[in-house]
Order: sequence, then structure tokens, then C-alpha cells
Amino acid sequence: MWSERRPDCGRGELFGLQVADVDFLRRSLTVDRQVQPGPGGTVVPGPLTNEWSYRTLPVGQVVVDVLAAHLAEFRATGTAYVFRDEAGEPLHRNQFNKDVWLPARTAAGLPEATCHDLRHFYASVLIGAGHSPKVVADRLGHSDPAMTLRVYSHLWPEDDDRTRQAIDDVFRRGVPTARPSIGA
Repeated sequence: MWSERRPDCGRGELFGLQVADVDFLRRSLTVDRQVQPGPGGTVVPGPLTNEWSYRTLPVGQVVVDVLAAHLAEFRATGTAYVFRDEAGEPLHRNQFNKDVWLPARTAAGLPEATCHDLRHFYASVLIGAGHSPKVVADRLGHSDPAMTLRVYSHLWPEDDDRTRQAIDDVFRRGVPTARPSIGA
């Protein structure tokens, strides 16, 4: 499970995002590094957890617009980190938790919300929109759809009505008779 493999729930990937990883024209983000807390309150860039974690994520126009506004306010280019401290270093998760995450979740009336809850929300939105386990697995950086199903299967809707509808739709189009007419 995500929370067992990565205690930071993706913050390391987010804080490792560099301006060059954002393709505004194609509306995508390349995830190919993470940063983790290092000794003495430092932040250390490093590789991702596994090969499936390396991915390009399509992002909506809303995300592109927010990133553009953020970078207009906090100017950066190339290999500069998108989310950084005053010294230009990537955010440290403790700093983020105290200065950004706690105030945001308190203001939203969700004081107990975790970063993992955001990941779960993202997965549930994709599932609710009808995306396949393969697509959800790819977006979350899971090694295979079976892992995604183990974690999120409870979010897929019951398919009883959809399977009934599929068969009804086929039969309503006209189905040849199962038995030819006798005497024809």
C-alpha cells in the first residue's frame, strides 16, 4: 500500500518537482525524482521508490493555471524547484506541514485530513469518472492494477445495473432468433 511504502504520501515527489518537469503546452508533469528529509533539517534529492513511480501525469487546465500563477508569483525556471523555501531549496515536509498543510486543512474544516487522504481523493475521482484500474494504477505509480484493486476496489461502483444495461442494449437492437422457423 502507498502509505506503507512511502510515509510521506507523495510529498517527496511534489517537492522534487522542478519547473522543467512541467509541460504547460501538453498539460503534463514528469515525476522522476523525490526529495526526503536529510540530516540536520536538510532536504536530500533522490531517486523514486521503484520503476513504476517514474511517470508522466496528465494534468487538467485548472492545475496548469494554478502552477502558472504560482510561478508568476514565485519566479523560477529550468531546474529550480517549483515549491521551495526562501533559499530556493525544496520544501521540507515538516515546514510544509506546519506552514501550509495545517493551516489549509484547518481553514477547510478538515483538521484530521492527511496527505494520504488527498491521494485517496484523487484515486476516487478517477474511479468515479469511470477510469480503468490500469489508468488509476499508472497515475498513482502502482506497479500493477492488481495492487490498485487491492487498495481501492471498494470505490468501484457495483456493476449489476451496468451489466444488465449492456445486455438490454444489445438485445434491443434486434437479436436473431435462436431457433429458425420450423417449416421454412
